Formats: sequence, structure tokens, C-alpha cells
Amino acid sequence: MVTPRRQIGGAPLRPFLGRWEGSSKGEPGFDRVSREYRLTLGDRFIEVRNRSVYPPSARQPAGTVKCRRDGSTSDSS
Repeated sequence: MVTPRRQIGGAPLRPFLGRWEGSSKGEPGFDRVSREYRLTLGDRFIEVRNRSVYPPSARQPAGTVKCRRDGSTSDSS
């Protein structure tokens, strides 16, 4: 008997699993960004965490840190 492979949620995003870092430019200026994709909730979902760090500026003397969490799944069960 062949046991079918368990399908994880968010299958189209599976190649992105792991941590990614780089730089970006947005309205507040240049920033350092990190993004992490990881399996969660019994491998049925992919959690996405984003973090952007903007350096100090005239408008924001202390700089700015923006964080965001999202999720994705393609699991139909």
C-alpha cells in the first residue's frame, strides 16, 4: 500500500520557506528588510513575517520599525 504524501498548506509559497534579507526604498526612504516564511499549525499554513527598519530622518528622529504578520494556505480540508 502506498501512503500519499501529505500536502502542506500554502504549497505555491513552499520554495520561499526560510529567512530572506535585503534593502528596499519606499516613501519613508531606504530601509533594511527581513522576511521569514515558516510552516505553522501542523504544517497546514505558512506564516509570513515582515520587518522593515528605516533610519532616523528629520520627520522621525528615532527612525521607524514596521512589522507585519500574514498567513497563507492552499489546504482545502
